[in-house]
Amino acid sequence: MRVECAWCRKYLRDVGPVSESVSHGICETCRDKLMRSVPVSIPRLIETFDFPVLLVDNDVVIHGANSAAVAILGRRVAVIGNLKGGDAISCENAAGEGGCGRSPHCAGCVLRNSVAATHADGRPRQNMVSRHRLDGDTGRRDVAVRISTEKVGEMVLLMVEDLVEEAAPR
Repeated sequence: MRVECAWCRKYLRDVGPVSESVSHGICETCRDKLMRSVPVSIPRLIETFDFPVLLVDNDVVIHGANSAAVAILGRRVAVIGNLKGGDAISCENAAGEGGCGRSPHCAGCVLRNSVAATHADGRPRQNMVSRHRLDGDTGRRDVAVRISTEKVGEMVLLMVEDLVEEAAPR
């Protein structure tokens, strides 16, 4: 898979097996420009992405979302702000006792583990696939989400690069 800069689309590296998939990071040139530029608010920064991006803390509590993320979640930023990711997507495990992150199933959540690892060590995670069973207004559905993470200050950018409906379990 090709990894490219989300700002200038410059090739950064290949990760994993060769495929048509593209993941995103930031090149040194764009990072340096961004750091030297007039301070940009995080909401303005994540709005520059043309794919869904959430700003989350190490417990996957949402602190910001761009328009693309709001569109796929089907909720306003004011509604999803301060929700945990599992609550925002209506993950069936978040509805259990203790909420998002507290179910025995949450220990294996790729999304949660990718965010926590990136927050802890500062290294981005790319092309991670996280599977979720969602309980929404239209019923239960299974989805596979391809994500990447990047640490920004004490927060993590959670980039949703693909969301695929999977066949319902039998």
